[in-house]
Amino acid sequence: MFYISVINELELLGFSGLTNAEFEKLDFFLEECSIIELNAGIKNIVIDLRRKYAIKLPDRIVAATAIFLNTPLISADKHFEKITELTFVLYQP
Repeated sequence: MFYISVINELELLGFSGLTNAEFEKLDFFLEECSIIELNAGIKNIVIDLRRKYAIKLPDRIVAATAIFLNTPLISADKHFEKITELTFVLYQP
């Protein structure tokens, strides 16, 4: 089971360069994921991360979601490494 933040869902499906076939593949993939909506616990973590780190709001929400779920965050974005509260796995294709 994959967990993803609602932010990831919005970013993936809202990408302007997607073809219809790519959109359908992403939609199929997302159906297999558990989409985590914002809740009070995640919002509190986002606030805490805002006070500690200079990262963009969408990335703070993604990181806060992983922290809230106590699950590793897998990403190719190295800037997540600086969030010490996060278990981060750098994806290198």
